[in-house]
Amino acid sequence: MRAKKITDFLTKNDRVAVSNITGREACSVSINSQRYGQNIIGGWALGKGGNFIKVPGKKSIPVFSDYGDLLNKLPEEIQPNKIVIYSPPNAVYGEVKNIIRHTKSNTNNGLQNKVETIYIITENVSVEVSAKIYHLAQDNNIDVVGCNTLGIISPHDKVRIGAIGGDSPWSSILPGSATIISNSGNMVNTIASYLKGAGIGVRYGISTGKDKLILTSIKDYLKLALNDRKTKLIMLYVEPGGLYELDAVNYLKSIKTSKPIIVYIGGSFTQKMGNVKLGHAGAVVEGFGTSFSDKVEIFDNYFNVPPFKRRYHRNIKVTRGFRIEVLHDLPMAARFIFDSKNLKRDFNEYRPPRLNPWLKNFGELGKLIPPKIQLPEGHAPEPYAKQLRKVNADKFGKMALRRNMKNASHVAALDGKNLRIYGRRVSNQMQHGSFISTMFLTWTGFTPKYDFEVKLLESVMIGLLTNGANGLTAQAAKLTASAGGTPLNAMISSLSCMGNDYSSSSYRAIKFLIDKFHELDSYEIDVYDSNNSKIISNLAQKAAREFGLYKVNAEDNLDSYEKVPGIGHPLFKDATRNVDPRCQVIFDYLFNNNIYHGFINFYQQLVEFLFLERITPNQLAINIDGVAAAICAGIFWERLCEKKITKKRVYNIPLLMFAFARVLGGTGEYLDHFDYGTPLDMVEDAQHIKQLTIFDNED
Repeated sequence: MRAKKITDFLTKNDRVAVSNITGREACSVSINSQRYGQNIIGGWALGKGGNFIKVPGKKSIPVFSDYGDLLNKLPEEIQPNKIVIYSPPNAVYGEVKNIIRHTKSNTNNGLQNKVETIYIITENVSVEVSAKIYHLAQDNNIDVVGCNTLGIISPHDKVRIGAIGGDSPWSSILPGSATIISNSGNMVNTIASYLKGAGIGVRYGISTGKDKLILTSIKDYLKLALNDRKTKLIMLYVEPGGLYELDAVNYLKSIKTSKPIIVYIGGSFTQKMGNVKLGHAGAVVEGFGTSFSDKVEIFDNYFNVPPFKRRYHRNIKVTRGFRIEVLHDLPMAARFIFDSKNLKRDFNEYRPPRLNPWLKNFGELGKLIPPKIQLPEGHAPEPYAKQLRKVNADKFGKMALRRNMKNASHVAALDGKNLRIYGRRVSNQMQHGSFISTMFLTWTGFTPKYDFEVKLLESVMIGLLTNGANGLTAQAAKLTASAGGTPLNAMISSLSCMGNDYSSSSYRAIKFLIDKFHELDSYEIDVYDSNNSKIISNLAQKAAREFGLYKVNAEDNLDSYEKVPGIGHPLFKDATRNVDPRCQVIFDYLFNNNIYHGFINFYQQLVEFLFLERITPNQLAINIDGVAAAICAGIFWERLCEKKITKKRVYNIPLLMFAFARVLGGTGEYLDHFDYGTPLDMVEDAQHIKQLTIFDNED
């Protein structure tokens, strides 16, 4: 380990850079960290170079296209010595390797840039990749914190890395003399709140992370905290899984220290429940010394005193510290240690955390709960009290809302005379609407805004009707006819063949599109305005490069990887530039009518960039599922930006279109096979095939 003292992990003089900084979590956390400490000198994200992340009341954070671009454009004196990684699991190793490569290059060139610590926020990084990162970093004298760390905070210097302290770390974590070392980042916040109730603040709050392999262990932090003059108390939060605590206790036994330690071990409830697991990937039982009960025994033997009890600890001499069984005891336990060792608390405030239920309604359960433990209704602080008043606080939360489902529906209604769908008369839809627009009304509550959207929907529904006579849904319908089933049986058979592997492509495609467009700095763009074509082209190029990096990292680690949804087709894959003829009909219609469609253009640009940058061996075809998803995304985009429709509903519409069309196609196969097929046999009759040729006049 490179760090020699605990301050080596983070001080106000450190310069922090953030990978994938424009991602939703990374961006939000970086803004709040910059408001707190102003120690972030920049970040990088593919395709986002030249942008800035605005921080209210503080200096904006510059965004670079990649880590090398950041180093090239920032002066040497402000280049980063701490790196925060928010990249996806499959991209983490590539990011670390790239950071170290640039660091070695700068050092060899005589520059002073030297990364000291890399914080990996990403969770679920594989053990193999974590091990490779560890050895790579050790060989280059770089500390790695994580994986799955929430970061570190130093309230004395008012700086942090990661999300410890939430949106307002200045209010939840006060400076003081207790160093918190925790498997869970969120528990750092909770423990800090309890210590505050004892009049004790925080020296450092550290999240070790809790993936299966922790790259900087509890023992490493303990060594530094024990040698830190300003740390008077060490608070450990640990979970089942791993042998890190056993290693730490063995180290403690090998040295002499009078610095007290309080330990809280999570997982007692999950052990009792048997099949319930803690949320962290590393909180699993792996053998002796790793379960909750094993860790209890390890620490209790080391402390050589029973767990803290409010009543009898006054007469017990504590030398090394003790374990607490419930977090609610922490304020009194911490005060007990400070008082017994004549340590001065950090501030005079002593307000143990108390439950303050804003709303109370025990109902029938209240008859069974003893009155002495029934908490009175508390008072909601502002601004929540004002919000509760707005929703009529005298009823909200006190009475279970009941809804008579017999006549209640947002969709269909019958008022005695008129049948309505989302308030629109069915008779009016019959006269002035179309089947496709009314289908959309039934699914969404509105009809498409433009006539060309209805035409596109109709075309794509026709394209989805069949995937050939050997398709799964067609085969299912024909088998039903061969077995003597009814048309309704055939429809159900077709639906039953639509498992995730067969039918989820359109669902994944529209989610992919919506997620990508939400990455735009100003995502509320008109996707039918050709003036935005350059923005969308840049977005497609960024998506292609991200996939390329993801693919390379996966192949480096011998991992499988998911392909881009909505592109690629087994029938159209061998030409240099592949096109699905069904999709070409859509493209021709848009071109001939001078209609720009941002989502379809995104897909067209994406397959081209993937080919031009040699990420794919040829230009892949956009498949009919991708086009269906793009058409739906265009219809929904404005309402999504205005939050007038949920993403859950949006993602399901292309899937429903696919299912509806394929079931209709399946019924055609059923009727045909019912007339001409042989019972209990799927072999088509030669005479039947000859008869069908009279209908084939296209060729």
